[in-house]
Amino acid sequence: MILNGKELQKELLEKLKEKREKISDKLVLGVILVGNKEESLKFILEKKKIAEILNIDFRIYKLDEKIKKKELRKFIKDLVKRKYPQGLLIQLSLPDHLKEQYFLNSLWKKDVECLSKIKVGEFFTQNNYDFEKIMPPAVKTLDFIINRINFDLKDKISLVIGYGKLIGRFVCHYLREKKSNVISLHRIDENTKYFLKKADVIVTGVGEPKIINDCKDGAVLIDFGYKIIDGKIYGDIDVEKIKDKASYFTPTPGGTGPILVAMLFDNFIKMQTK
Repeated sequence: MILNGKELQKELLEKLKEKREKISDKLVLGVILVGNKEESLKFILEKKKIAEILNIDFRIYKLDEKIKKKELRKFIKDLVKRKYPQGLLIQLSLPDHLKEQYFLNSLWKKDVECLSKIKVGEFFTQNNYDFEKIMPPAVKTLDFIINRINFDLKDKISLVIGYGKLIGRFVCHYLREKKSNVISLHRIDENTKYFLKKADVIVTGVGEPKIINDCKDGAVLIDFGYKIIDGKIYGDIDVEKIKDKASYFTPTPGGTGPILVAMLFDNFIKMQTK
């Protein structure tokens, strides 16, 4: 069965609208864009659309891809000191000469994606998940989907492909905390097919078009992968190959993406009400 992220997002947005209406203050969310990557621009435009629906001022700070480390650091530091925006994110990835974690740490209290070392530390050291707090959007997305399909993760085999800072590392920890037996692969190789046939849940965030082409009968496949080729968007999962085997799967586009964006705004609104 296809999990339609656009429809699920509508449900989430209705709840977010109610929360937003209870906040009388002006809300401003800022995104820092270094360079001009096509994929980054598409992600930002999706966020902008949701901001408009929620009556949130969405500001894009475009910076030259050749910006120096000190200049970017000062720019972020100045934004963090201001009253507005109340929340900030850096659209990844950054150019090679800029170390991502160094700048993510600079976001500090305005970090809506939980990528600064303080937020990451809080996530990995908590004993019980409290989804009324700020959480990595990928984890909130996965938890929402798992609860929606009423899937019990305990003692199930979960395969996570990709261990990136946005998806993989957070998802692996979440699944382990849910008592799932987790297999984590950094990349696809000749042994991957064996694991695909064993996993009850497959979560992928590699960004390699249609690289997942098999699964166990009845498996749940959740695709966070995203790649644009010749203007067309692809996910990691080859839907035609797995649609008759999987019990549930997310398409790309229109799967995890819309839910992920809604969860980012859920974080932002929670930051204003805690």
